[in-house]
Amino acid sequence: MSLWTIVVLSAFLTAIVFNLRKGHVGTALDVAIPEEVWVAMGISTASFVGSPLILQEKRKKKTNVTELETYVPELKQALDGESKERRAEEIRRYAAGNLIRNLKPEDARLNELITGEEVGNVKVLDLSRLQNLFFTLIIVGMYAASLGLFLAGAADTELVSQFPAFSSSAAVLLGISHGGYLMNKAVDKQPEGEND
Repeated sequence: MSLWTIVVLSAFLTAIVFNLRKGHVGTALDVAIPEEVWVAMGISTASFVGSPLILQEKRKKKTNVTELETYVPELKQALDGESKERRAEEIRRYAAGNLIRNLKPEDARLNELITGEEVGNVKVLDLSRLQNLFFTLIIVGMYAASLGLFLAGAADTELVSQFPAFSSSAAVLLGISHGGYLMNKAVDKQPEGEND
């Protein structure tokens, strides 16, 4: 969502400034943005809002301690002989329900953009996240390049009144990508096992 906002807002502001410099004060804001761009931004916004809603439900589930100990080997030694309350406290340090948690912000890694978020798939490449990232970067990048070329060529025009066309096929592809990402995120990856 933020990529779309940066690209569209910066191009919109550039078009307005261009129109103002050409003396079109009354019509400087009259820059039409294709409906497909609004659709693409809406898809990204829905994904941006839907993802935390799905994760919120996963935080309510019980953590699979056996699987968590596989991911965090030092946890097994820390839990041996501890009281139930202490065990629960230690588990909450590493997991929020079904989700893995980094102890500190410095523990976050770039590869976490494309690996799983759950106890059961945290070290596994998540294809839905990978394809969503690639399709989003490619589609936003191509439209940003199109806008850049369009605005660079606008020096010869009197008024920038509309953005270049955006492919409806690209909007559909983006919708399928984000939809697949959200549907995959909704499926639990935590294996059956002894819960604590």
